[in-house]
Amino acid sequence: MSSLDPLELAERDATLAAAEAAARRPAARPRGRAGEPFAASDRAGMPIDLATAETNALRRHSPRRNRWPQLAAIEAHLVDLEARRGDAGERLREQHEQHANEPTAHAEMLASWELSDRKGARPVSQRPVLEQAIADAEAEAAGLDVAVGRELADKAAFVEKHRARLVKDADKATAEAHERAVALIDELAAARAALVELRATATWAALYPGEQAARGPREALIAGGLAKPVKDTLGVDVAFEHARILAALRADADYWRTAATREQRAAMQGVSDSDRAGGAAWTGTPEGSTAERAEKDAAIKRYTETWGEPPS
Repeated sequence: MSSLDPLELAERDATLAAAEAAARRPAARPRGRAGEPFAASDRAGMPIDLATAETNALRRHSPRRNRWPQLAAIEAHLVDLEARRGDAGERLREQHEQHANEPTAHAEMLASWELSDRKGARPVSQRPVLEQAIADAEAEAAGLDVAVGRELADKAAFVEKHRARLVKDADKATAEAHERAVALIDELAAARAALVELRATATWAALYPGEQAARGPREALIAGGLAKPVKDTLGVDVAFEHARILAALRADADYWRTAATREQRAAMQGVSDSDRAGGAAWTGTPEGSTAERAEKDAAIKRYTETWGEPPS
């Protein structure tokens, strides 16, 4: 028989009933549906400034090849800050989950304590501790968000201040890369010509003075005019002259020397979206049809210059 008096027994029964009721309740989720952040929250469930988020997203864009040590140092610091922000967000998510499950966990500990006739100290809820940990983690995440924003602002300020120098340096490097690409295409043409001539020399040595010594493959065509190599690589059933492939490579190199979208060119020339809209030609209007026709004519001209004939 139990040594507890009637009052203690009544208190124990009430505690057990409360613990069992808490255990039956599903764990609460402090965020959106299925535990996901609300639509106006970041990944940690914290409110964000959408305008700031958009600005920072644009500022995160970086050059494909970073040629400038000071900018590279800013980028490296950003990588470190954002990695720490990710770690802080992960800890915050874990703490939110522990906080949501704490009532059930505490009830389980209380149940075990009661079943042991209250041996040892009464289990204490960890909710206050978890709430403080969440507050600290939220403050850390918010501080890192501010730090990332400041570093991105420094990145933008650096580019704005040195834009002319950066553009000049990148343009110079682009011109040098273009020259190198064209030189390599010319080198490829010379190497291919040497390959063809040396192979002809080898077959001549094997067949001379027979009549087949002078009847080699069609040198002007890719792979001698065989269909399979062209179809396997270019996906077409048309024989291509090697010179046209070289011409296409040169045209490609020339394009990338000054490549930019129409919107990029307008922005670089200081034309705003509203300025472009004032002179825009809408689809379905006479002006739009004229603009589309001009673009198609230009595309046909480029194709014809590259391949020697208009597209079929």
